[in-house]
Amino acid sequence: MNSPYFQSLLDTPAMKEYMDRIGEIVDEFKPQSILEIGTGYGASGSVFLDHGVKLLVTVDIKDVAREKAEIELHRKEGQTVEYILSDISLVRKSLLKRKFDLIYIDGNHTYEAVKKDIEMAHRMTKIILFDDYKHPNNFGVSPNEPFGVFQAVNEYLEKYPPKSMRVIPWNGNYNAFCFIQR
Repeated sequence: MNSPYFQSLLDTPAMKEYMDRIGEIVDEFKPQSILEIGTGYGASGSVFLDHGVKLLVTVDIKDVAREKAEIELHRKEGQTVEYILSDISLVRKSLLKRKFDLIYIDGNHTYEAVKKDIEMAHRMTKIILFDDYKHPNNFGVSPNEPFGVFQAVNEYLEKYPPKSMRVIPWNGNYNAFCFIQR
């Protein structure tokens, strides 16, 4: 069941492909617990729940009331969702006490923020999924909104060569996820 708001997102081919790719990753690795950095529109959280994740912890700096309501439409019996309304930098220390099967990084896209998210994720999981790895803003397309995802991820890969790494395109080849398994 989807709200009209969420259904309008699904009606775009790019968003449908985005959600399909996330679902495929969850189906392949079957994580039971996910930390999502950046609740966003609630799309990825909803997909995680639809594909059987038992625990979803989602962190966002902005009040995501509409997104929470959407995610709740997808929560089934036996699934737990924890919403943390905070800047991730303020809750990193408490989150570090926990372990997750997968961490999805799609919060602040600046180089410094992504680098800090990676450092935290490295200590908490063996599987990290990044959104916007190939977004044009990583390559100077919009100087007013520079992304540092590509640079931060590649530096991490040099420092910690992964067991496996995949770039998973979505929205044609306009954007991509980067999946790392250590």
